[in-house]
Amino acid sequence: MRAITRQRWGIVLRSIGLGALVGIAMTRSAGGAGVGDDGVGAAIGGLIGFGISSLEAFILTAPAGEALRRLSLGVALLARIALYTAIILPVLILVPLAAPGATGMRLPILNSMVFALAVSVLFNFAFTIRSLIGGWTLVALLTGRYRHPRTEERVVLMLDIVGSTAIAERIGPERFLLMLDRFVAAATEPILAAKGEIYRYVGDEIIVTWPFERGIAEGRSIATIFAVEAAVLARRGTWERDFGTLPRFRAALHAGPLVVGELGAVKREITMLGDTMNTTARIEDACRALDRPYLASAAVVERAPMPAGLSVEPLGPVPLRGKSDAITLYALLRT
Repeated sequence: MRAITRQRWGIVLRSIGLGALVGIAMTRSAGGAGVGDDGVGAAIGGLIGFGISSLEAFILTAPAGEALRRLSLGVALLARIALYTAIILPVLILVPLAAPGATGMRLPILNSMVFALAVSVLFNFAFTIRSLIGGWTLVALLTGRYRHPRTEERVVLMLDIVGSTAIAERIGPERFLLMLDRFVAAATEPILAAKGEIYRYVGDEIIVTWPFERGIAEGRSIATIFAVEAAVLARRGTWERDFGTLPRFRAALHAGPLVVGELGAVKREITMLGDTMNTTARIEDACRALDRPYLASAAVVERAPMPAGLSVEPLGPVPLRGKSDAITLYALLRT
């Protein structure tokens, strides 16, 4: 089973358990007190949790939901609300009918419809906010983790499309932006599967970070590069049909301290500053100079286990633009 599939099933199972507990609590708040009422509440909550989490994990946020994600935000939100309501409403109506002795969650049809719609709107409003600013950023802002700047050891990965200027000139800026969006969509699943946090999109570049220990564990930050490559290659026919080219990318991987904190007034975001980010950008520049698509520094390679099927080519100390000291680099390769 692939890592992303295991993660998705983990989300589903946790959602079932949490939904069951919420269902029991709601049954008791509605006046149900017997074991039968608790069972009905648990069944309702568990089934709703299973339905919603499965919809999110295996359809809406997976490749199967790509068509929906291409819709305008308002249309996509209405479609999601309709799908959620179609899951919640039958459960609210049918499960209590299967247990005639339990009355705590037996609601009139109109009340069930209002409840299903309200839950659908609430959940999708939260998911929409998450998609707009990113799940990691949302959690960090809500918890105030970086309200006061702190220094963290992080792994940084930069992915940048090769020859983007020439491609944009050939297919036009509008189609290039569509291609870039498709590239980001293809890269997102392997990044999330590796527990990476998408920090920022800068032009045609994706910046991903991990807390240091998470990034080097199992060599997942290294493996992410080749997982993104595989995801792009799997869509070769679509790329060539729609854009006449298969996008290639450069990747630079480095690790070190970053200062992380909140920034902005009207638009609040999490920002990361420090030499580690600058050095990663310089390593990406070195990909061009050294004619190597994927480079990583010793700070990652010498501390992370090498994933199966991958190897490195030592390049020794390499002088980088704007850096007084050379950085030991490795080219990342498939074996």
